[in-house]
Amino acid sequence: LNGEKSTSYLINRVNQNFCDDKKFIEWYSRLETFLVFFIDAASRIAKDDPNWVIYLLHQQYKNDSG
Repeated sequence: LNGEKSTSYLINRVNQNFCDDKKFIEWYSRLETFLVFFIDAASRIAKDDPNWVIYLLHQQYKNDSG
């Protein structure tokens, strides 16, 4: 980057979730609506199928309060 300081690292996080977790499925049902609109070729899954394992990758930031 021609001597410019760039970001030295990013904190990424991966959460593994299973479809037998009722609380997660409630949350995922709300998220799924947005996925269909914002991710090209996204499709809904059968949330009552225990064979699904859902991985969520997101970037984690720290603010002044931690």
